[in-house]
Amino acid sequence: MSGTDHLTGLLNRRGFDEAAESALTAARDAKLPTTVLMCDIDRFKAINDQFGHEFGDKVLIAIAEVLRSFAERKRMLVARHGGEEFAILMSGVSKERAVQYAEDLRQSCAAQSVATGEVSANVTISIGLAECRGETDLAKVMRLADQALYAAKHRGRNRVVRADADSIAA
Repeated sequence: MSGTDHLTGLLNRRGFDEAAESALTAARDAKLPTTVLMCDIDRFKAINDQFGHEFGDKVLIAIAEVLRSFAERKRMLVARHGGEEFAILMSGVSKERAVQYAEDLRQSCAAQSVATGEVSANVTISIGLAECRGETDLAKVMRLADQALYAAKHRGRNRVVRADADSIAA
């Protein structure tokens, strides 16, 4: 089976999980923090319903390209994790820098206009992030980032929420 998503060219969930396991182990051995971002396109079902699945695919490709470009410059793993959800893993980045990177990504995606024929739309994403130090359980870190993502959605979308006791409890 391929580790690549055919639509976006990014790693798929399987490819990401395999690469992330290795990255987590290397970060732990080097005593580096690791941060996982879970990103979700806001109101994607409504985009598909209003403009059609072909336009929805163009949205996925455009957001994937923003994330890929950013991840390549910063040497991060990025994947289409499923549907309209993307995952990013970064190592050796402080909590503050990780939040800033997430905010930069959010703004870059919001600035991206997707157009085809007469249809044009700006699309936003919500991001949840979780940091780990010494943790090698990818599923646990992904769950924390996912909880933060749901908190971002619950708080109005188009925002970044970090997984910690203060930010997720709301």
